[in-house]
Amino acid sequence: MTTLRNRFTVPVAIALAVVFAPSLAACSMIPIDGIIEGATGGAVQSGTDVPEGFPSEVPIFDGEITFGGSLGDATNRVYNVTVKVDGLESYDTIKAELEAAGFTSAVAGTAGAGGTGAFSNADWGVLVVVSEDGSNGFLANYTVTSAETTN
Repeated sequence: MTTLRNRFTVPVAIALAVVFAPSLAACSMIPIDGIIEGATGGAVQSGTDVPEGFPSEVPIFDGEITFGGSLGDATNRVYNVTVKVDGLESYDTIKAELEAAGFTSAVAGTAGAGGTGAFSNADWGVLVVVSEDGSNGFLANYTVTSAETTN
């Protein structure tokens, strides 16, 4: 359990910084990418597309990308992608796509208006959260880390 906790705790904290960076940047003139780069020592990339270098082995739900970002250096890179989905039932589709791509599920399930799953293969760890986001409808957030980063 410690390995699973270590595998996802640090990347989730980094992903939260990446996810909230666009909101913070929109509220001020602070160069948030530069601040994160300075704090982590790695390059930051953010926008509304799948980030450059995102692993092709990780399937992404076919929907509108609302955020894409990455953080870190070449060997310790964390990717984050948020995509609009049809509803909570999209979680089942995402889980099936990841399993069909060779990922195994360590933790997965839905409760209320959300679904969460932690998946991995030999190369990647993937944390997926599907939830309702008010007027934006349902979103799926993918946080992807290299197995090298988490071992």
